[in-house]
Amino acid sequence: MLSSKASIQGSAVNLASGILYAANIYISEGRDIRLINHIKSTIFRDDAGSTIFRDAGVHNESALVNTFVDEEYNRTGFTILSRSAVKLSETAVQLSELALSKLDLRTHVATHPRLGVVDHISIHPLAVPESASTSQGGVSKTEPSASTSSKMSSRMRYGEAAEQATLCAQWVGERLGSGGGGLPVYYYGWAHPQERRLAEVRRKLGYFKRQNQKNGAPEPLTPVHSNADPDYFKSHTQKDSYFKSNTQKNGAPEPKTEGTKTLWEGALPISGDLTHYPPDKGPGQCSEKAGLITIGSLPWIINYNVPPTSSSLSEKGAGLPSFEAMPWPSLMVKLTKVMSRSLSERGGGLPSVEAMALTHGEGEIEVACNLLDPESPVSSPDAVQKYLEELGRQAGLSVGAGYKIGRSPQEYISMATRMLNDPQ
Repeated sequence: MLSSKASIQGSAVNLASGILYAANIYISEGRDIRLINHIKSTIFRDDAGSTIFRDAGVHNESALVNTFVDEEYNRTGFTILSRSAVKLSETAVQLSELALSKLDLRTHVATHPRLGVVDHISIHPLAVPESASTSQGGVSKTEPSASTSSKMSSRMRYGEAAEQATLCAQWVGERLGSGGGGLPVYYYGWAHPQERRLAEVRRKLGYFKRQNQKNGAPEPLTPVHSNADPDYFKSHTQKDSYFKSNTQKNGAPEPKTEGTKTLWEGALPISGDLTHYPPDKGPGQCSEKAGLITIGSLPWIINYNVPPTSSSLSEKGAGLPSFEAMPWPSLMVKLTKVMSRSLSERGGGLPSVEAMALTHGEGEIEVACNLLDPESPVSSPDAVQKYLEELGRQAGLSVGAGYKIGRSPQEYISMATRMLNDPQ
């Protein structure tokens, strides 16, 4: 058990060794730009104390290299890099505590699911040199990771950097989970003893829309490849009860809908007792105002979103019998949900890919993906794009070009190196 930052104090790897640590912090606010700027400028000041109203700043030897504000999802992600796991963890806690003091989940409405005011923090080692990875018996960072790599090999590949990132995540969790206003904290990735995935935690806590099926889990869909049966959608949508229920596993109602949008609004349905799925740290009850938080350490992942379009889809649902009487907006939503389910590893699709359909803008919907092993050729952005294009062809949908959230790790490393060497 990590009781203080003593375990990481003094052992942080400096920039000369080639290792940086990154934190992605996601808060449930993407529309109040003045408040977002206030959070940034309060934390990230230069040595003279002047405020910085831009997407970059340095504080406590930590560099804010990106702020991604998504008004439609009502969500903002901050990306912070540091030479030191100690300084990074301190800065992550400061930003999180400020957001918690300013935001209230009870007034939050979004088309993106969330579990808390500070919804999610992930810690990643970046720029791991070959000496650090191979010294632990892992593989060089220059080697693409195979889709069959075990969780242990992933951790071994990053060696000491993985241990530092994990201690950082756990220390952040202890700080945010302690005291009178402490949050329920759920660890994932390297930070959890079984290295469970974030999606598993979210599923248990009702983050995703739930289907009323046996054991509460949707029936997996058969994966679709380039030579797939062209009648795939006809055969699966007729029997797929994914569309037939309106309750979640925990008995809570489905997220509220407004037109074609699915809304997550106000306090969580699970606010209160969490004995059904106890947190790793913090109180066993969930505050309506703050919610809870998930914290993990893991290799860098890519968020990749792909928008299907209806340009080639007839109003009869491409001839799919179960969709013939369905209104046009609902048809797009349902088909995109089938595509996201089939794409995901859980649904029998690509390995190390998590996906869900989310509305993004008026009349728009996209397949939002977490790519857990983006260096692998079978789960890269290119592989995801091609897979969805084939699914779209079968459904009679056009598939637009996907886009990544934020910049590449190499760009962040370059920015942080420059900023940390010359914060003025």
